[in-house]
Amino acid sequence: MDPFEVLGVSRTASPEVIRAAYRALAKEFHPDRASGNNGRMAELNAAYEILNSEEKRAYYLKNEAPHIEPHHKPAAAIQRTIYKSREWQVAATAFPAITDLYLQLERIHPTLAERFAQSLLAEKKFEMLDYKSSRIRFDFLRENFGHDWRLQELGKYLLIGQMLDDVDRLKEMLSVLGDSPNNRDVILSSFEPHTSAVRAALSASRQTNWSKTPPTPTKFHLDYVAPLWFFVALFLLVLVILIK
Repeated sequence: MDPFEVLGVSRTASPEVIRAAYRALAKEFHPDRASGNNGRMAELNAAYEILNSEEKRAYYLKNEAPHIEPHHKPAAAIQRTIYKSREWQVAATAFPAITDLYLQLERIHPTLAERFAQSLLAEKKFEMLDYKSSRIRFDFLRENFGHDWRLQELGKYLLIGQMLDDVDRLKEMLSVLGDSPNNRDVILSSFEPHTSAVRAALSASRQTNWSKTPPTPTKFHLDYVAPLWFFVALFLLVLVILIK
């Protein structure tokens, strides 16, 4: 059992996100509900027991086998647990944009969309929607398709197209060959004509240059700028006092 997969969270998920994921899933599968499932609930409890403890989580990560995601489940196999929750409906009423962002992420993979929902509800950073969406997508693609952005774009293309056998083949090649520049080119060439389709799509949309690495999503918001202005103002005030 992979506790991260059971709760649908990434290996870098914060305790707040893990807790939110567990609570949402527990509400869905608790035996007292019509949709209850004793076996699923026991699995959730076991996964949460590991991830809710820093010691147990660290021990699991240290001793697990090299992580290779299993064959991706089709969208119908993963329920919109968070999306259907009352908490999400309230948030979507206040911030309608989160629904569009959720659906965009769901096109890539349902687990990715659920992670986005879990993170928003746990951290309540609704003023940073675009950053949260971009960052979770970035982390998901890097976790599954290595650090090279070209391989990440290829993986995303295959996922959106539901080419699951090719997704598994890409993952297998990455686990064996790695994503160094030389091996990256070998992998990309073995996925023609898909690689050319990805390159053409990026060129047409002018999202990025195939030969240049795009920037990593970063958070830039007034909440982070305000403290800087405070210290600048304080410095100027002290400077004026000293001059007098």
